[in-house]
Amino acid sequence: MKADIAVPRHTVIDLPLIGGTSCLDFSNTAAAWDHPSFHGYLDSYGDLLIWAGRAGLIDETTERLLRQAAEAAPAAAEAALRKGLALRATIQAIFAAVAGRRPAPQPEVMALDQMLVHALPHRGIAVGAERFHWAWRDSASLDRPLWPIVLDAARVLMDADPSRIKQCGGAECGWLFVDTSKNGSRRWCQMEACGSRSKAHSYYHRKTGKRQSAP
Repeated sequence: MKADIAVPRHTVIDLPLIGGTSCLDFSNTAAAWDHPSFHGYLDSYGDLLIWAGRAGLIDETTERLLRQAAEAAPAAAEAALRKGLALRATIQAIFAAVAGRRPAPQPEVMALDQMLVHALPHRGIAVGAERFHWAWRDSASLDRPLWPIVLDAARVLMDADPSRIKQCGGAECGWLFVDTSKNGSRRWCQMEACGSRSKAHSYYHRKTGKRQSAP
């Protein structure tokens, strides 16, 4: 008998949104950051648009505009994707430190601050049917999907209870999430995924008498 602890692979289309907030869900477009099996799900600018649409950060009209802009300027779209991957790594480093009760790495904090400086000028006031609301200007800018992620990361850092920022204990996972459980005891990204694998792992080692490695 061998313990089944393989981590299932998703695609950007069915990637779970379990972070509780968009910046952590964006960090979770990669997994196993400090593990040899590191893998990411954003392989193209098109993947970024698919994910941003699923996360509710862009609407269908904006997604269509950005696809057209990317087709017209593929090099610029690739550059925007690289900015996105850098933002993802920055968010992961900062919030993994918060989850681990460690000081946030200053280079990454400074990098996020600079990203915020570039995102905020695109934030503006729009008039709705009954009230004013926030909106994003320059919808055809290829960086458009990144701006709400940057703003959300700053908001979470300022407003969220740090003790509620958690990192999944799965060895090949490491996804981040806001723990909204009543007693703050959530350990896994999803109980039916990493939680079940951890239980299977523990059961296997109890039955075989083999020493269990840290999850």
